[in-house]
Amino acid sequence: APPSTAIRSTAPSSTGARINVALQRSLADATAPYRFLQAALLVLFAVAATISIVGGVWIARGVSRPVRQLAEAARKIEAGQYGDSVPMTRQDELGALAATFNRMTSAVAEREERLRESEERFRTMTESAVDAVVTADTQGKIVSWNRGAQAIFGYAPDEVLGTSLAALVPERDGAPAQLGLTKDGREIPIELSVSALNLKGRWSAVGMMRDITARKQAETRLQQSEERFRGLVEASSDWIWEVDQHGVYTYVSPRVRDVLGYDPEEVLGRTPFDL
Repeated sequence: APPSTAIRSTAPSSTGARINVALQRSLADATAPYRFLQAALLVLFAVAATISIVGGVWIARGVSRPVRQLAEAARKIEAGQYGDSVPMTRQDELGALAATFNRMTSAVAEREERLRESEERFRTMTESAVDAVVTADTQGKIVSWNRGAQAIFGYAPDEVLGTSLAALVPERDGAPAQLGLTKDGREIPIELSVSALNLKGRWSAVGMMRDITARKQAETRLQQSEERFRGLVEASSDWIWEVDQHGVYTYVSPRVRDVLGYDPEEVLGRTPFDL
């Protein structure tokens, strides 16, 4: 027989006799309403869990997708690609973050473009310069070498890049000498000027050098010519003099002592009318 429950009750009657009443019901019938309630609660729990899981996944995707887009945009910026913006239409904090990120990307792209244009102008000017334009880092290592430097020193860029600038322009008394050492071992006089340059946050020294060998040779020839002229004039028996456009003596030969009785120093700076 199926399990059952029994309820017994004893009550006195109106005649004074006791009456015993027994109520009997099966256990299945007694717990049926509770089983229905239990099943309903399980269904409600399952539905709530499903909604919670689906909602959590939807929210996670809604949050992780913009984060992935931001991460991908950051990787592109790191690689130097500034053309793409983060496609954001949200109006929440992530949307504000994406808008700020896009503005930052545009500002960085504009600065990079200006920097590239500046570097291109600098490269064009240095490559077209007749003088040597050499850039060295803070360690004194050569990082750029133009055609003018190759023409003056004889080295190709791949022969000197990464080497010390002091090997080409030696220091004397703690400062760069006005001399350069060429590839064929010659020591040439140079005119050197050095300035500081900040490229992408790194300081460099830019040296501009000019070969003044021809100028030095011309100065030497002029000095020798003046010395020969002076020797001829001072050995002459005639009085030789020179005046400027105002008639002022700028040179007189020692023969003036015999002709006028003046020392040359007394005549210089005066006119013939002063004598």
